[in-house]
Amino acid sequence: MKIIRVFPRRTPLTPVDDMTFIGYRMARRKNKTVWIQNPLPLDKPAADEVHVSCTFTWDRERAEKLVAAWSQFYPVRLGGPAIAHEDDSFTPGRYVADGVTFTSRGCNNGCPWCLVSKTEGTLREISIAPGHIVQDNNILQCNRQHRAEVYQMLKTQRRIKFSGGFEVQLFTEWDADNLRSLSIKELYFGADDKSDIPYLIKARDLLQRPSRNMLRAYVILAFDGQTLDQAKEHLAAVWAAGFMPHAQLFQPADRLIEYPPEWLALQRRWQRPAIMKTMDGTDTVI
Repeated sequence: MKIIRVFPRRTPLTPVDDMTFIGYRMARRKNKTVWIQNPLPLDKPAADEVHVSCTFTWDRERAEKLVAAWSQFYPVRLGGPAIAHEDDSFTPGRYVADGVTFTSRGCNNGCPWCLVSKTEGTLREISIAPGHIVQDNNILQCNRQHRAEVYQMLKTQRRIKFSGGFEVQLFTEWDADNLRSLSIKELYFGADDKSDIPYLIKARDLLQRPSRNMLRAYVILAFDGQTLDQAKEHLAAVWAAGFMPHAQLFQPADRLIEYPPEWLALQRRWQRPAIMKTMDGTDTVI
C-alpha cells in the first residue's frame, strides 16, 4: 500500500522522503508566533491513503484541517501520539525518521505533566525492530527479558541514543552493565523533580562516570507554580550531578502557552549543548 504521511509540523524525528509532507510552517508576526498552512502539492503523488500524524495535542485542530484538505483527493486517516489509539504496530521509517525504533507503548505512571498514559494507556511490550534511537516512553518498565533482547539488538548498532528517557528510579546495575557494552552516544533520564537528583548521581556512578556529553536529563519547567528562580536552581542541580539538562517548558493538553522572554531564554540556555559548554567551569547558572 502506498501511503502519504502528513505532519502538522516538522520535528527532529519527522521522516524525510518524497511521500512526507509538512502541513504548516512557523512565522513571527508582530512579536507573535503564527502558523501558516502550506498549500497542497500541485503534483500529487499516486497513493492509496493519506495518514495525518499528530504528535502534539495542541496541533490537533491543525491536523483536522489537514484531514479536510487532503480528503478532497484521497482517503485520509488521522492518528499519531496525540490521538488516543490502541494500535501497537510499528513500521520503521513510516511515521518517524529512519533509525528510530519503539519497542514498547504507553507508561504506567500517569505523571500530571505527561500525556502518554492518557493517549497510549498502560505499558505494552511490542516486537523489537532494529534502530539506534530508542524512543520508548518508559523502557525500564519493560521486563528484564524484553530489555535483554533490546540490548542484544543494539549490539549491531552504533551511536545509540536512548532519547525516550529512562525513569531514573528504575535504573539498575544490570542495565548499566548492559549499556557499557554498547556503542552509546546519548542516554536521557527523567529529572522532573528535585527528589530525582540522588538517583541521577547513583545512575552516573553505576555507569562509571561517563562524560557529560553522554548523560542527558529531561527537566520540565514552569509546572505547578514553579518560579523562575526555582527552575534555575533545579537545572543547576542537574548540571552539578554531571548531566546535561534538556529543559522543556510545560504545555497543557488543551492549549499552547506563550511563555514570556525570560522563560524562553532559560529554556534555550539549558536545551542547547553548545551554550551549556560555554559555562565557566562552575555550576553557576549564567
